Formats: sequence, structure tokens, C-alpha cells
Amino acid sequence: MILFLTVLLSIVQAQALPSTITVAPNSPVTSISAAIARAAPGDTIEVQAGVYPEHVVIDKPLTLVGLGNPVIDGGGVGIIVLITAPDVTLRGFTLRNSGRLLEHEDGGIESQAERTVIEGNHLENVLFGIYLNNAASGIVRGNFVRGMDLPSAHRGDLVRFWYSHDSLLEDNTTENGRDAVIWFSSNVMIRNNVIRNGRYGLHFMFCDNNTLIGNRLEGNSVGIYLMNSKNLTLTGNTMARSRGPSGYGLGLKDMDGVQAERTLAADNRLAI
Repeated sequence: MILFLTVLLSIVQAQALPSTITVAPNSPVTSISAAIARAAPGDTIEVQAGVYPEHVVIDKPLTLVGLGNPVIDGGGVGIIVLITAPDVTLRGFTLRNSGRLLEHEDGGIESQAERTVIEGNHLENVLFGIYLNNAASGIVRGNFVRGMDLPSAHRGDLVRFWYSHDSLLEDNTTENGRDAVIWFSSNVMIRNNVIRNGRYGLHFMFCDNNTLIGNRLEGNSVGIYLMNSKNLTLTGNTMARSRGPSGYGLGLKDMDGVQAERTLAADNRLAI
């Protein structure tokens, strides 16, 4: 009886251990979506180099790791990667060619769940970029996002945090988007990001207790716009070459408790 119980426990433990599924053009699993369908919560999916023309929905807690810079190509339609489960990590991919419909918020990556980690990805020719949508405690780190070659008013936001409290935006670079939006999201850290050639580099509304450290806003219509929020702390940020219709380096509207120090505002139409 003891031997039987020991064997049974070993089987249960083995079944509970996370496993790794490999996706590659010449492997038994050639589709990221097929690997997700096969995976158990907590598994890791390793995707080898290649081009994967698909739209990916991650609906269980998983870690997806790109090895050798695999490409997920959206074919010019919709959202390329949609995350609907908590505790998902997406790392090391190139995502390209989202849809172009502003009203559908087509884009590269959208998370609708808590504790998402999006890091080390390269997004190109996307309308919207990385979107945390009611996705608290997210981490968006070390990504490069380039928007579509469109007039400013027709572009999407390359970063958007919407009702996504307690999140981190760090070490990302965006180019040719509309805004980096932090709306209705409090206790967010925004650190060491570079945002170029957009409309509002960083655009805050109804956010309290956020911190901005060491960000560079270059060549936007407005560098940083703070609106309808409380207790925002800015340290060591640079706003340069803001030359749009407003041309503000730093704009403030209906704000309380702003602390800004070691700010460099250079070559803007109007500094503050």
C-alpha cells in the first residue's frame, strides 16, 4: 500500500510539473496557436526563428519565449497578440503588420489581464503598440515599437495603460506613434523610456501617485502633458524639440501636487 501511494504521488507530481513545448517551422508543432491549445497553465512555449503568419490569443497563464527573433505577422488585420489570462509573459518576438482600423484599436499586443510581462519585443508597422487594458500590475520593459507611416491624427497610441494600476513602463523606445497614454492608472512607474516623433510623448489623465524618472521625449508635438491628476513626481526627464501646434515641453492642466526636478527642456517652442 505504501509503495502504491508513493508511485501515485510521483505520477501526480510529474503531471503537475510545468513543461516546455517547442514551436518551429520543421517541428511537430508549427503554430504558436496550436502550442497554446496543447499547453497546460504554467507551461513554457519556446518559439524558434521563423515567420508565423497568425493571430495569437493567450488564454491561460503561460510563458512564451522567442529564440532567434521569430516573427509573428498579422497580415495587416486586427490585433496580432491578445492576452486574456493573468500571469502571461511574452518575450523576444518581432510582431509586424497589425490592422489599420482606429475604431477597432488594431495593434500589436493587448493584455486584458493582470500581471502581464511584455519585454524584449520588437513591434513594427503597427497601429496601436502595447496596450494594457484593465490589466493591473503589468510590466512593459525593453520593447521597441514603431508605428505606421501615417499622418499624426490617423495613428494609434504606441503605449496605452488604461485602468492598469501598479504597473511599470521601463526602457522602451517608441517612434512615429500618436501618444504614450497613461489614463485612469495610478501608482505607475515610468522610467528610462525614449519617445520620439509622436503627438503627446507622455499623456496623463486621471492618474494619481505616478513617478516619471529619466525619460527622453524628443521631436513630439508635446513632450509630457499632465492632466486632471494628483501627486505626480518627475525627476531627470528631458523634453526636446517639441514643435507642434502647441510645442510645449511640459504641459500641466488641472493638476495638484506636481513635483518636477532636474528637468531639461531644450529647443521647444514653449518650455513649460
